[in-house]
Amino acid sequence: MWIVVALLALGRLGTVFSSVLLDYNEGWNAFQAAAAMGKGALYPPANGFTANNYPPLSFYAVSFFSKFFGDLIVSGRIVSLISVIVVSGAIHAAIGRIVPERRIFPWLGCLIFLLFNVTVFRSYVAMNDPQWMGHAFMMAGVLALIWRAPEKRVPLPAIIMFSLMMFLGMLVKHNIVAIPLSVAIWLLSFDRRAFFICLVMAILSVVAIAALDGLLFDGNMIASVIEFKRSYSLDRMLLHSLVAILFIPMTLCSGQLWHERRWDRRAGLLVIGIWVSLLLGVLQGSGSGVDINAYFETLIFLSIACPVALALRSSSAWGRRFRFLLALPLAILIPYGAVVSAGEIRGKAESVATAEAMISRIRMMPGPVACEDLALCYWAGKNFEVDFFSTRQKLAQGEFRKRFHDAIANHDYSAIEMKNMMPGTDENSVRMLISEHYHLLYERGDMGIYVPNLSGRMAGQ
Repeated sequence: MWIVVALLALGRLGTVFSSVLLDYNEGWNAFQAAAAMGKGALYPPANGFTANNYPPLSFYAVSFFSKFFGDLIVSGRIVSLISVIVVSGAIHAAIGRIVPERRIFPWLGCLIFLLFNVTVFRSYVAMNDPQWMGHAFMMAGVLALIWRAPEKRVPLPAIIMFSLMMFLGMLVKHNIVAIPLSVAIWLLSFDRRAFFICLVMAILSVVAIAALDGLLFDGNMIASVIEFKRSYSLDRMLLHSLVAILFIPMTLCSGQLWHERRWDRRAGLLVIGIWVSLLLGVLQGSGSGVDINAYFETLIFLSIACPVALALRSSSAWGRRFRFLLALPLAILIPYGAVVSAGEIRGKAESVATAEAMISRIRMMPGPVACEDLALCYWAGKNFEVDFFSTRQKLAQGEFRKRFHDAIANHDYSAIEMKNMMPGTDENSVRMLISEHYHLLYERGDMGIYVPNLSGRMAGQ
């Protein structure tokens, strides 16, 4: 199985140092890291065409690593990959502390975690995105909390370390709250002293974040994160929640842990974490721009809980039945991962050629260029002109819509790179608006470069 995981990872690992376009977030995060290095405002005005709704720590971390790797996107990919490995190590350590006499089960937890990562969650493997970094900090805090079985009280140093890691994790990604919320519920049930200490530390963390915001960002960071406009949809929530079906065998396997909490309270934390993270994942999955990453914390808790539950089974026959049940998702995950990885490997050369051709064209365009695929503008040396995602979310505001319409109608951009025009399929009709004032100049793959219409010229003429 370790060989299978390694083979399935090849398609993603082969893109780390290439100009393959993996996700919209990659270019977006690169421009934010560039702003952290002093190339623009990290938290621009709310009424602008660019936005930043993430806390700042990951951008400074990626900019630091860029001293070694140069390219901010490549640096972000490497940081993300290291973070996945750190989380995997934390899962191994957590299982090893709870069932120290069963040495094979920590490796089973790592295997489950990595297998899901190279299959259903593979789009986030080695992608320039900060979420796994945030989870790496938080898992360090969880390890401090469960390093030894709590008897009457959780040690004060463990509480302080946990709170510090939660603080750093929230400075990376603001909406990964399942771990701190689960721990709060867990502590409230058996150690009120530890709960209130954590509560005080959380309040102090909020004060510290507010102070940092005022000192470094003139009070714009918290407002940018909290006031970010995002649409929500029941259909989107139901679609994203389908991934939870793959968690059913592990959830059933972990159910017995609730009874084990009488002998080891850490078992209760795992069960609480599974259900809290699953509920939050379903709710967060309704948001526009939220993907399967809403279920990362569920995967983390299940990767710990399931091996622990198997290790604690008194009946070997019962354990064998659950091992059979756990094998069922493999029938879906491994073939899916194999097909996708093979496609990535076969299509890499063409993807690189397409991206390089677009980058060369964008680099030659005079003046400002607005890219839907922001990595193209980053690699072409252009500035961050338009955040198409946040712009679509804000177009319901009349004044903002008028300003954006005027910018397009007045040809404020010498060129606009977008996916091939499909009028009527894009929310808020951004493509429709652009097609009225710009026409296609160059097309490669599913991407096109559009330039302003001549006076009186209609799109496509």
